[in-house]
Amino acid sequence: MGERISGPGASRHRRASSSLEHPATNYLGKQTKRSQYGHSGTVRTAYQRGRRIGVTGGPQQTNWTIGLMLFGASVVAAVQIGKPVVALPAISAELRLSLVTAGWLVGLISLIGAVAGVFIGSWVDRFGHRRSTLLGLVLLAICGGAGAASPGTAVLLTSRFGEGLGFMLTTLGAPALLHAVTSARHHGRRVRIWSTFLPLGTTLAIVGAPLLLDHGGWRMVWLASSLLAAGWAVLLAITTRVPAASPTRQQPPPPPLAPLRPVLRRVLRSRGIMALAVIFALYTAQYLSATTVLPGILKDTYRFAPHQAALLAAAVSLSQRRWTPSRRMAHRHTSPRWLLIAAAAAVFLADGVGVFADGVPWGLAMACLVLFFLVGGMIPAVVFSVAPEFAPGPGTVATSVGLVCQGASIGLLVGPPVAAAVVTAMGGWSGMLVFLSIASAAMIVSASFLRRVESSHSRPA
Repeated sequence: MGERISGPGASRHRRASSSLEHPATNYLGKQTKRSQYGHSGTVRTAYQRGRRIGVTGGPQQTNWTIGLMLFGASVVAAVQIGKPVVALPAISAELRLSLVTAGWLVGLISLIGAVAGVFIGSWVDRFGHRRSTLLGLVLLAICGGAGAASPGTAVLLTSRFGEGLGFMLTTLGAPALLHAVTSARHHGRRVRIWSTFLPLGTTLAIVGAPLLLDHGGWRMVWLASSLLAAGWAVLLAITTRVPAASPTRQQPPPPPLAPLRPVLRRVLRSRGIMALAVIFALYTAQYLSATTVLPGILKDTYRFAPHQAALLAAAVSLSQRRWTPSRRMAHRHTSPRWLLIAAAAAVFLADGVGVFADGVPWGLAMACLVLFFLVGGMIPAVVFSVAPEFAPGPGTVATSVGLVCQGASIGLLVGPPVAAAVVTAMGGWSGMLVFLSIASAAMIVSASFLRRVESSHSRPA
């Protein structure tokens, strides 16, 4: 039943083999081992307020080879999100897509996560994290190939839905395996590195797509992403292959998992978790929408060549990954977290004026553009640092963070098509300013609501 990591340093990981199958794992790999809900309710959380507490066992040394492969699997999954951004003009021209339909093409990969993210996470815990990660990569390869051969819009959109399922399986299974091959002293570094997979993957897609567009069109982009996922699945299967079970050692039975329904009921009634889910949805809607329209704005408004626009868009998007001070502030308690979120939302709005308003000088627009993505890195760091604290009780941490990530999927799903609809209705890129204004104002309101929740949690018992 239990799966075990083998390969270099395999003996160091056998003690954690049962944790590869049945830890309750959230989107960032924060791991809990739960007792039956309603009994002792003991929660062992890998990270709370940036410190490792209550987790015993695990390897004495980190297997960086397997860790790199698992991180790479998440990056390959993120490539699927970024690959349509640069290819949209070519796809729209061939399939005659409207701007709104093109927005759905970008966001549809998040549909499955928006609808059933929490339930998929629970299924991954039961199916096994290694099997889920490999199945996710295989689905990405199959659906990417189907999209490359699609004769029309319907098949292409359906393949994007399948890619969304593969993305969820990969990014929910990989961090649990990554936890099992990382020593205790490296867990903080592991969380920081793994949390960069999304901007890194989308950036690689934005940079690589123009080269493939010149040598085969958008279908070559889809085919290359399919081959990348298939190749990585093979490498990961070899690196983490499961050896024959030892006849002299039996694996311990997996720890029981709490029933999902009562846990989910408590999480849905938590005002703090729901506020975080709304905030994260608004953030991801703005982030992906801005990333999607950025090459078009650079090309149409500032007269960049298509490949120059793609490279500049990738550079400013990648700047979010390199901006560590905002992430450090999020994990410290020098400022209230609700205030950090509200300040970041206000900066989003101000930068939106600088980038999308008419008549802004080129230099000021580029400065606002870079600042938009730099400050954006603070919001997910704040959300994930505070989510375990706002969980409504023992045994609900993983489900709480899963619900927050489901909010992120909703934002990724609806953000691009809604932004495209606003831009179309207003007849120009200034429509993005309206979209960002509404989303930023809603984020500030949600942050002010979070203030009351944070105050109640900070009161002494």
